[in-house]
Amino acid sequence: MYMCCIPIGLDQVASLDRINQTSRCPALYTIDKSTPLRPDFLEFRTNCIQVNKMSYQLSHCEQKYVESQSQKEDKSSREALEPGEIQIDGNFLSKYRKFVKLRIENEFGDESVRRLPQNLEIHMALKKLFNFLLGGRKTPIKVADELVLDLKKGDILRLPENLKIWVKTLNSERTDFEEILPILDPSCLPLETLKLENARLHNLQNLVFRTAQNVEIWGVHDEDSDDSGSESDGEDGNEEEEEEEDEQELWLSEFQKLPNKNIFIDYRLYEQARIMDLIEFWMENGKEIGTIWNFGRRPCENLFRELDTIKKEIGGAYRRVSIRNALILPLNDASQLISSQNAKVPL
Repeated sequence: MYMCCIPIGLDQVASLDRINQTSRCPALYTIDKSTPLRPDFLEFRTNCIQVNKMSYQLSHCEQKYVESQSQKEDKSSREALEPGEIQIDGNFLSKYRKFVKLRIENEFGDESVRRLPQNLEIHMALKKLFNFLLGGRKTPIKVADELVLDLKKGDILRLPENLKIWVKTLNSERTDFEEILPILDPSCLPLETLKLENARLHNLQNLVFRTAQNVEIWGVHDEDSDDSGSESDGEDGNEEEEEEEDEQELWLSEFQKLPNKNIFIDYRLYEQARIMDLIEFWMENGKEIGTIWNFGRRPCENLFRELDTIKKEIGGAYRRVSIRNALILPLNDASQLISSQNAKVPL
């Protein structure tokens, strides 16, 4: 009876406490791997993982060589030359050994630093760390709040084999979210919220993007950022500018066709003229009732002037809606488009 109750008890223990406690007992460790792990928050960064409010960061460190008194008096054993040995261009031997260190930090800023064995390279240490925290689990890891991917181009996410993660909110930041879809448990789709800082044209065609209940777009992929070292001028430069404009127009064209009912997009990506194009597209093609798209604006921008321009160019009439005035534009006999300030913004 006692053993049957252990998985239920483990399921209620805080994720990191549970991992640390069960790792000391092989029997409990085996049971832990078959019991769902339910962290509130999970983030992958370069050579780092954060589970809830505890982060594990791997990096290189150096430690100065400590030599015995006899070595100091009789020249360093590292610098002494044996018969037949040749030193090129003077003495440039490093005075330091290189190691990999693991820095563990909690929510209060308390931290501990551990130096790992000298022969353990950082990518192998990362693999071992991920396996210790996430590996060998028989059920998907259920992230209650948010899974964050803060990775750079070229980073390798050294995840355990067959890892699956169930999540409500996926924040891919500048990572292409499509690259990590294989680790998402299919039962978590459609996502409740998808956040992107580097939205790409092909992302707009992806079913995971198009079915997400809420989408937040904070940036659009810039091909130039991938080739910042290349330069061009003359006709080649003009051709590249034309291609960039064509791709931007294609992105905007695909964006206005999205079926998502709730979208937030940062002010830098959608100017007033683009919003008027979107309104005209919806008036011509219709839009599902209950759709709310938000276009962020800086505090210094005059939103009422922007609404006046839309009214002048497209039409509509002001009407009191809830606690604010809004511009009402009829889409068809059954629905209206309401344009107002601060309808809804992400937290």
